[in-house]
Amino acid sequence: MSHSKLKVIKGAKPAAYLVSANDLMTGDVVYLGVNGNWSGSLSGAKAFHQTEMASEAADDSNKRHAHLVVGAYVLAVGADGLPLSNKERLRATGPSNYFHGQQQVA
Repeated sequence: MSHSKLKVIKGAKPAAYLVSANDLMTGDVVYLGVNGNWSGSLSGAKAFHQTEMASEAADDSNKRHAHLVVGAYVLAVGADGLPLSNKERLRATGPSNYFHGQQQVA
């Protein structure tokens, strides 16, 4: 996956890359963790410093974790650990039209 395929806010510089997917049973947003498990929070995500490594992890997750998650892909985060695309910022905080799932936990 090249930098050109990653959507980021104009002028933002990625500090790291994460792998995100949706939990197969609940549909919740999850992130690939340091220990290989899936976490529901950005703080539990494994940071990759090269897009190629993150892309390999996403591809591997789509094959090996197909019974747990669906649609694993790479996203860019800034130095503050927050996603660099508006779409990913919305996914990280949960739906904005009503309270359920991630917003109830927060």
